[in-house]
Amino acid sequence: MSKVHGEIVDIPFPNVDPLGDEEYIRNLCKEYEQKIKEIADGKEASIHIMGEMTFSFSLINLLKSQGYSCVASTSKRMVIEREVGKKEILFEFVRFRQY
Repeated sequence: MSKVHGEIVDIPFPNVDPLGDEEYIRNLCKEYEQKIKEIADGKEASIHIMGEMTFSFSLINLLKSQGYSCVASTSKRMVIEREVGKKEILFEFVRFRQY
């Protein structure tokens, strides 16, 4: 992206219960939407979202419908073979991409 986004505030990604249904995901999204609104405090904000697919998809749709910019990070994946059966995987950040 070509513009600077300013202050970065980390909101830990939730442990999404794999037994949770769609209502559970909607409620979790509402909870995180409220946290984001409080932090953004009416200012323009870009939200970096990566994680559990159904939660991420739902939260991205919710936030985008309210005018927030949502981005994903892209990276280069490098695999180093250490010994038979053991690998080291490194990720090198490249850029943000709009959802």
